[in-house]
Amino acid sequence: MKYIFVSRNITCLANYGEKPMKLWMFVFVLLSVPVAAMESCNLSDDSNGSVASKAVEDDFDWSFFSMLDELEVDWSELSKDQPVDEEGLWVIGLFKALMTHDDLNVAIKGLNALNFYYEEQIDPRDNKPVWNQIQAKELIEKAFHDDGLSVASLLLLRSLCEQDSEVMKCNTEELDEKLYDKDVENINSHLFALQDAADEDDFNLVIDIVRTMSESNHSRSYFPVSSSFSIAVEEYMNDHQRPEIIQDVFFHRAIYTIENPVDDLTLHAGLLAKVSMSEWFNIGPINPLIKTCNNEKLYEYCTKIANTLIENSNTNLVAIIGYDLAMQVAELNGNIQLAKDIGVKRESFQTYQECLLKNMSFTEAWELSLNPRYLNRFSLSKHEGEGLELAALFLYEELTEAGIQAHNPKSCGLRHINVRTD
Repeated sequence: MKYIFVSRNITCLANYGEKPMKLWMFVFVLLSVPVAAMESCNLSDDSNGSVASKAVEDDFDWSFFSMLDELEVDWSELSKDQPVDEEGLWVIGLFKALMTHDDLNVAIKGLNALNFYYEEQIDPRDNKPVWNQIQAKELIEKAFHDDGLSVASLLLLRSLCEQDSEVMKCNTEELDEKLYDKDVENINSHLFALQDAADEDDFNLVIDIVRTMSESNHSRSYFPVSSSFSIAVEEYMNDHQRPEIIQDVFFHRAIYTIENPVDDLTLHAGLLAKVSMSEWFNIGPINPLIKTCNNEKLYEYCTKIANTLIENSNTNLVAIIGYDLAMQVAELNGNIQLAKDIGVKRESFQTYQECLLKNMSFTEAWELSLNPRYLNRFSLSKHEGEGLELAALFLYEELTEAGIQAHNPKSCGLRHINVRTD
C-alpha cells in the first residue's frame, strides 16, 4: 500500500511511495492534516524561486504541533510500531470478519483497513504476519468477478494491486475498465492508467488520457460508509466480547489517554471513522499528472484538470493539489501574475481550514472528539469539507455550553453548509 505521511521532511503526495508513521489519530482529529499541516510538493523539477515553490516554503502551519508540544507528546513513541495487544487483536478480528462479508464492498473495506493499520504487524498467537498476501489476493480475485463493486471499492482495489509484490499483481487494465464504466467523469478513475502509460513511455496514450481527464467534471476519492458496512461492524461488536478499554481506536496513548470504557455507540462511531480514515489517501498516483503537465503544449488540458480539482473535488487535499498544479501550469506559460493570484486563493483556502481547527487547542476538545456526533461527521459525510465544518460547529457549540470562550467557526466563511452567521 502506498501512502503519504505528516513529517517536516515530507515525502509528498506526488511521489506517493512511502509508508506513513502510524499517525492516523492526527488526521482523525484534524480531518485536514494532509492539508493544514502538510508541506505540498515542488511541482516541477526546476521550480527554485518560482511562485509555486515559494508557496511550499511559506505555508506550513505548525500551530497544531505547537499545541501537541504543550501536551508533552512523546514523538518517538508515536513513530514506533507497537506490538499487537489484546485490543489490537480484537480490531484485527473485526477487519478479518469484514473480509468474509457477503457484500464484497464491505469485504474490500475490511481488507484495506487491515492492510493500512496492520501490514507490518505480527500476530503474537502464531508469530505470523497479520497481513496475509495470499488471502488478500484470493479476495481481490473474487472481487474481480463482482459487477456490484462501487467506485470506492474499485479505487481501493486499484491501490492494493499496486503493492510491490508478485503475489498481489492484478489485471489492472480490467480494473481500469471497470472504473471507467462506473465513473469515467471522475479524474481519480484515470490516475493509475496514466501512471502505467507514463511508465511505459507511451506518450500518445499519456496525451489521450490527459485529454480525457480534462473532460472529466469531478474528483471523488472520499466516500461515506454504507449502511451495510455500519451494520456489519455493529454485528461484530454484538458477537465478540471486547477489551474493557479500546484506546487506539481513537488516540495513541502518547497523545490522549482514555481513562474509562466508552459505550457501544461511541465505539461503533469510532470504528467507522477509523476505517474511513484508512481510505482518505486513496487518491491515486499524482506524480505522473504533475510531470505530464510540465509541458506547455498541454496548457489547456492541464488548466482544465487543475480547475476541476480545485472547484469540484470532495477532499481538501485534492483541492490543494489543484491549486499547486494551476500555479505550475501558469508559471510554465509565463503568466506569473496569474500564478500569484492562484497562490493568494490557495492561501485563503488554507487559512479557512486552519480557522476551522482553532478549537482543537482546547484540551476539552479531545474528550469531545470521542462523541459519536463528532465522529460521525467524518464517516458519514459525502464531502471532507462538509464533515470538517460540521465537526467544527459541534465542538464550538459544546465548548460554549461548557462555559469556554471558543472560536466561532461561522467566522471562517463556511463553504459547504448553510448556517446563520448572526
